[in-house]
Amino acid sequence: MRLTEHIQNNKDRLQQYFTTKQIDINQLNVGIQILEDFEKAVRLHDFNLRCAELDKQHAEQKLEQYKNRSFWQKLKGLFKND
Repeated sequence: MRLTEHIQNNKDRLQQYFTTKQIDINQLNVGIQILEDFEKAVRLHDFNLRCAELDKQHAEQKLEQYKNRSFWQKLKGLFKND
């Protein structure tokens, strides 16, 4: 069987499946798009959570460094020009 015949047979089988199951291909495509968009949103949310955790850790480190400085160093830091 040639490749083009094989592809056409698979197309025919898919079309027959969707026809017998009474599933609209457009509805299926919309459903797939919704799932893909949801997956992207979940990944973005996870990324934002990781970034927030890193920001929190960095802020905690800076606070600890600030706490460990002497009174005069803290006072000097308040008037330091950047």
